[in-house]
Amino acid sequence: MNPERPIRILAGSATIAVLLAAAAAAEDTLRPVHFADGQSSATLDGAIVRGDSDIWSFVANQGQTADITVTSLENNAGFVVFEPPASVSHGDDGLDVDGAMLSDGGTHWNGKLPASGAYYVEVSGDRGNATYTLTIAIE
Repeated sequence: MNPERPIRILAGSATIAVLLAAAAAAEDTLRPVHFADGQSSATLDGAIVRGDSDIWSFVANQGQTADITVTSLENNAGFVVFEPPASVSHGDDGLDVDGAMLSDGGTHWNGKLPASGAYYVEVSGDRGNATYTLTIAIE
């Protein structure tokens, strides 16, 4: 028996275990946006793996203006904004946002908010993994 063979098998098994653990840990996340006292904007950093998304929530009033921008290291992140009364639920493939969209993708959105309540910003990558910065300003 080749004495190097058991080591290769163990190393291969360890690699598979690490990959399975990483896949199990990767999932959609829901994160509330907290504006610092006296501030009307927040800058948020995140990272997503291919196929997953981060969902950020903030509360605003009808008639306020929102300015939302996402930038990413490889220009591969975009977002969708959902208006109230949108909701988040657990689906077969992670979290799902149900509701009307104010934007249908892209890296920047600016507009007057049509309703009071919780808004959701779903950030996803359009190719590969994405490290991003999301800025949300409310006036």
